[in-house]
Amino acid sequence: IIDFNYDTLRFAAGADSLKFYGQYFQECVIIKDGAKTPGFLNCTMGGNGYFHDMKVVGDNIDLSGVFQFSNPMAFYGHVTVNDTLQTLATSSYTAYIYGNLTNNGAIKDNVYSTYLYITGDITHNGVWNNYHTYLDGDTDQNLFFTQSFDGGYLTNSNTDGKVISNSTLAFNNTYIDFNNDTLVFSSGADSLILTGRYFQEAVIMKEGSKTSGFLNCTMGGNGYFHDMIIVGDNIDLGGTFQFTAPMAFYGHVTVTGFIQVYASSSYTAYVNGDLTNNGAIKNNVYSTSLYISGDISQNGVWENYYTYLNGSSLQNLSQTSPFACFRIVDTDPSSAIQANTDIEFQNTDVDLGGSTLFMVDNGVITIQDSWFIDADIISNNFDLSMSGISYLSDVSADNVTIYDWVQVRNGCTFSGLTKVEGILSCNNTGSYTLDIDGDIINSGSIQNYSYSLSLNIAGNLFNNGTWSNYRTYLNGSNDQIIYLLNNQEISGTVIFDALSAGAPYQWYFEGGILNSTSFTGETSNNLVWSDPVSPAWYGDFYCQTGAGPSRTITVEGGLIVDISVFLEGSFNGINMNTTLNDNGHIPFTQPYNITPWNYVGTESVASIPPDITDWVLLEFRETTGGSETATPGTMIAQRALFLNNDGYIVNLDGTRDIKIEVPTVNSNLYVVVWHRNHLGVMTSNPVSFDSAPYSYDFTSGESQAYGGALGQNELGGGMYGMMGGDANSDSDVDGADFNIWQSNAGGAANYEKADLNMNNQVNNTDKNDILVGNTGQSSQVPE
Repeated sequence: IIDFNYDTLRFAAGADSLKFYGQYFQECVIIKDGAKTPGFLNCTMGGNGYFHDMKVVGDNIDLSGVFQFSNPMAFYGHVTVNDTLQTLATSSYTAYIYGNLTNNGAIKDNVYSTYLYITGDITHNGVWNNYHTYLDGDTDQNLFFTQSFDGGYLTNSNTDGKVISNSTLAFNNTYIDFNNDTLVFSSGADSLILTGRYFQEAVIMKEGSKTSGFLNCTMGGNGYFHDMIIVGDNIDLGGTFQFTAPMAFYGHVTVTGFIQVYASSSYTAYVNGDLTNNGAIKNNVYSTSLYISGDISQNGVWENYYTYLNGSSLQNLSQTSPFACFRIVDTDPSSAIQANTDIEFQNTDVDLGGSTLFMVDNGVITIQDSWFIDADIISNNFDLSMSGISYLSDVSADNVTIYDWVQVRNGCTFSGLTKVEGILSCNNTGSYTLDIDGDIINSGSIQNYSYSLSLNIAGNLFNNGTWSNYRTYLNGSNDQIIYLLNNQEISGTVIFDALSAGAPYQWYFEGGILNSTSFTGETSNNLVWSDPVSPAWYGDFYCQTGAGPSRTITVEGGLIVDISVFLEGSFNGINMNTTLNDNGHIPFTQPYNITPWNYVGTESVASIPPDITDWVLLEFRETTGGSETATPGTMIAQRALFLNNDGYIVNLDGTRDIKIEVPTVNSNLYVVVWHRNHLGVMTSNPVSFDSAPYSYDFTSGESQAYGGALGQNELGGGMYGMMGGDANSDSDVDGADFNIWQSNAGGAANYEKADLNMNNQVNNTDKNDILVGNTGQSSQVPE
């Protein structure tokens, strides 16, 4: 039993070790060589010995053996624990370390609690599971951990400096309270692991600024963050990351595990930057809400309660997995959203608050059992698929194709081109009106649903499906067309609006005054159809008003097709030459009024549009049998048209989407393309009426033409085209064609069939490049 009665024990220059076994040493200052900090001291303790009311002073103080203490206990210098540091097992005691601490052994409780106050840097390489540790410096304190910290409490009482981590920090069942101070990860450190308990009131930052570096926060064991701010260029959240409010991130957050609230109440986190979800965003008994100011990449599970888009500038959105949260709300209508992929919402109500959604071209918006409201969707072309208990309200959309079942409430406007491939109806909660501020093509069903759907249409109507809604207004300011594809009727009430131009009003049909029981309102601004719009009323309607004639509304029908084909002779490896057109040799009148076609059409032009390669003849054949039965006797329509150098057959003004007047088609319809010195081709499969226009590309494969490899030639680069060489147009390439070529060879050509490569010359290149290779070939079009 040693009692120094508050005197000093000084170790001289040649001495540095104190070994103490059993009993106690009290009321002493142990110092190295006449000053508070020079030199090295080693204190080795055992046999349940302990220090009481002691101060140990030295540059480096090694504690060996089982070092025990009672109050008060203070160290001045760098303390290294080589074995065990703990309290005496009589009560809870506190030690103060005024300097650095290196733990290579164990810091622990001993029946009662061990408290440590540390003012300097900490290096932890051993076991640390005492009750409470305080970071108590008045300048920056550095941490370096190679082992987990398992103490009960870690409290930062340092108010003048910050804590700097130089390694991964792992905490196991530790209550951590930084009292609103800052934890900075240096350039060589980037990971925080929290297992159990909580970490509260801290700013966690990477390398001294708000925007530099990478941070990884991994959480488990029901641990959570409270009143925390995390700052870094890239912040990865792993494990089960839980939080209570307030919680804020500054930087790009990537969720690789789970992020959710701690299961004590509903809480909100703020992501002031981008968010990438590769894991799961969830509720946890209570609700998880997120405010996100940056871009969003959704690749995992997203099932939280509220997600707020609160960016003040454009926010980008990409998805590989659907949103399945309760609600998504845009809080800043002045900023837009750019969808760079398809987007999908499952049981997720979306309120964009009047914001603009720029949809990726040819993208898809999928909405299942959700409402989508108050948005302006802008795109060159996108698909909208809705199912279940879903509807749109106060939504404007450009160039939309509707699939499944899209239901609308009031305030919706579709602009550009609207295509209906599924069902378009009102929502079943009331009668609603949809504005179509452009053209609409219906290949599905436009209908009511419990209540009435009204349409206001400013553009043209193309019907290829069921059209049976309550009321359809044609109120465009320019001429309008109703086109009944395959003569499909429009039922419900159809109204032609003269736009209140002023009385008197008189409606005309085909130039004569309209007076028929099929209509009411012939002398008012609204002409109301009593009968379905049908082929019986193909023609032009207009209203003579007090302000002059209204626009013309034309009712017509048939087919609309978009066909592409290449001619082998004029193909140049990319598209087709326009040499005949460039030299003014293409005739202004169609050339198929001769044998073998004997087409009586009167197609002619005053000038040939640019980029035209030649005339072609388009033919339609209907048969109840297979393709082999589509013989000339099944022909129902023909049309002479131009072939553009890009392969598309076009109207005489150079536009695509070719309207063909045909009787109602009830069987299999095939399309044939004829050219004056190439072998004709026919579609290998019947034409479908599921879309308008119906598109068919002969150039994309040999199987596109009836007869397969015998129907077309491969032109190179994966392109296929009609076989050249049929100079006498008898559907065979043989000696007769050779004779025609030979009789015309050797001079300039105007518009000669023997000009097989269509280069304005009849010479050996026609024979060598076209005739020789195709001799013996025949058209596969059924005869």
